[in-house]
Amino acid sequence: MEIGDMVEIVNKAGRILYYGLEFPKKIMYIHEYSELFREYQINSALQIFVETLAESLNLNILAVEKTGVYLSPSHNSPFSPNLSDIPVLGKESNRGLYALILMAVAAYFFPTPDRFQDQGYSSVGVTTEKLHDFITGKINEVIDKFGEEILATSAESPHCIKLLADYRKLHKESEINSKSTALYFIKTAFDHLKHERLITEESDEYLPTNKFRIFMEEFSTNENYLSFLKGILLDDQQEDKS
Repeated sequence: MEIGDMVEIVNKAGRILYYGLEFPKKIMYIHEYSELFREYQINSALQIFVETLAESLNLNILAVEKTGVYLSPSHNSPFSPNLSDIPVLGKESNRGLYALILMAVAAYFFPTPDRFQDQGYSSVGVTTEKLHDFITGKINEVIDKFGEEILATSAESPHCIKLLADYRKLHKESEINSKSTALYFIKTAFDHLKHERLITEESDEYLPTNKFRIFMEEFSTNENYLSFLKGILLDDQQEDKS
């Protein structure tokens, strides 16, 4: 390969990773990206350079598709999200509730790992009220199954149980302090997910994007997520979605 050809292919590989990191809106309509995507599909050399550059930046390539380049930064990557990127939800100690809400959204639309492969998942969106009811409904099911004492947390309690206990203490709404309520936290989390283009909003309903599906499919082997599904979600959610 001539030096000029190598420079060109390295530049193209860099641009592909750029689009993965920038993730612009309506990426499939950007002419440059469409051309890069078509070449990436058939050019093994370009694929190798993209993978090599990504590895050097500690980026994991989840997928390169027409709808975008999906990257997952390793913990030591300069592109890895910082704790400060996660919504505070009122105060620092509430950051964990964002994780609970995120897992609840994923579980709502993808109640079993095989659902990530189902391109025809529910087109019915979720509202802040509906997600709140979903979470509290599962908390009540856990209590019915294991007893009220399951939420009497201790240092040995699973993290997801601690989060459920914290969520249960929240008021759904409040005229005195609306920014410390369950619905406010869910709306704040939705706003953040929308900003990250992980969900879209239509008529006060939220739907997961392809980016969300791919990211959560990668996360679906995470022990906390599997524990959340196993310990909180029961078979009726799958029945509701079928």
